[in-house]
Amino acid sequence: MTDPQTPHDELLTLLAAVCDGHADDADRRRLDTLLAADSAARSVYLRYMALHAALERRRPELPKALPSQPTMLVGREHRSWRIFGSAAAAALVLLTVAVWFVMQSTSQDDAVDHRPAAPVAMLSNISSDAQFAEGGRLLGDDLQPGMITLTSGQAQVMFHSGAVVDLTGPCEFKMTGMNQGFLLRGKLEATVPPRAKNFTVGAPYGIHVIDLGTRFSMNTDEDVTRVRVLEGRIELAMTQDAATPQRLTLVAGHLARLERGRLVEHLGPERELALTPDADTYINGRVPDQSLGNDPRLIANEWNASGPRWTMIRFDLTHVTDPITTARLELTSRLVNAQPNTFAVYGLNTDAPWVETGDGALTYANTPWRTDSGPNLDAMFNAAPLSMFTSTQRVDELAVAFDVADDDSLMTFLNQHRGGRVTFVIAEQEPLPDAIGDAWDSRESNHPPRLILHAAPLVNTLPGLSPTPVKGSEK
Repeated sequence: MTDPQTPHDELLTLLAAVCDGHADDADRRRLDTLLAADSAARSVYLRYMALHAALERRRPELPKALPSQPTMLVGREHRSWRIFGSAAAAALVLLTVAVWFVMQSTSQDDAVDHRPAAPVAMLSNISSDAQFAEGGRLLGDDLQPGMITLTSGQAQVMFHSGAVVDLTGPCEFKMTGMNQGFLLRGKLEATVPPRAKNFTVGAPYGIHVIDLGTRFSMNTDEDVTRVRVLEGRIELAMTQDAATPQRLTLVAGHLARLERGRLVEHLGPERELALTPDADTYINGRVPDQSLGNDPRLIANEWNASGPRWTMIRFDLTHVTDPITTARLELTSRLVNAQPNTFAVYGLNTDAPWVETGDGALTYANTPWRTDSGPNLDAMFNAAPLSMFTSTQRVDELAVAFDVADDDSLMTFLNQHRGGRVTFVIAEQEPLPDAIGDAWDSRESNHPPRLILHAAPLVNTLPGLSPTPVKGSEK
């Protein structure tokens, strides 16, 4: 005789399949049907999901699989990031979001909301290193109108409308309504489905980005805001001048830069440039008269020692005429047993030429940026590093590519020198007692340094902005 089934046996079987990663499309469609039709099933589902999430957080870390290729990338996290580290967990989060929308639409039938302010969004994803100034926040938390301050890591906010906003810390983002927010500081990326059309994100100085069915990113820092359209199109409203508010439509691939609420640059679709050095070397205080331009290695160590070694890498930007929007410097290291160290990337603020090899080749002794006691840092470097990166300890000959991120200071420096040549100097910062610095492949090796640029042409729209009245210009 067949055992009688409980009312939710089919639901539990489907949930187990999803969590184990065995559910197919038919299983997921059936699960959606069950959840949409039965509030009790949704309650069971949410309890099951919460238990599964708790178990995932408590289980020991599994060993990571060995990479199929020997090259790893160290630097900024990729935009795709997961909560539980598995496809099953990611699918579970998506299902949770779907249930949340259904429950929001039926909540008046199931319970009375006694909270002082109705939630407008949900915390739908967080990275393992996410930290909030407001204290501990949990996956699935309802979010009322107000500020969310992400001090580090990444977090995802899903609005009732369906708009999804990915925040990267440090970031201050205010939820101001069911389909709108305000970016006070930091970076976000918004994905907006058709049902959330006209989703709006404000920024200081009367800036409003109005979605027209798209995916876009924003970056606000003090007086400057950058808006990039990744897919579809947006409307950029500028209301700083209340008498003549202006609008500009941006399409995929376009970027706008605003200063104090005024458009100063409108760029078209980007192109990627991958450059290798036209010269590289390192200078060594222990052999001050020796040219090291033919060495297949580039070495940096002992920042404060009597015989420091600094890496010098030069790139030719004479053919780069369009504004540079992002920049990334890639280095490949092969030094075994190096202790983890932090390195600074400086940009030379002088056009003094230097030669890699041959007569007059650059050495520690003949560098034009020196005083009687050695190279003159004040004349040689900008006031602060353009970027920083950390090397990691290695026990074999695996190559490690250090992604020296697309920092704004690096991009600004390159734009100041496009049409000419730029030299980067890499120096060790505050070395550990047993540190031996690090070494990277030079242009004479199989893995030369690379400078990856994105450049975009200027679009001549500044004089022709439309003085169309803008609604909702308040913050």
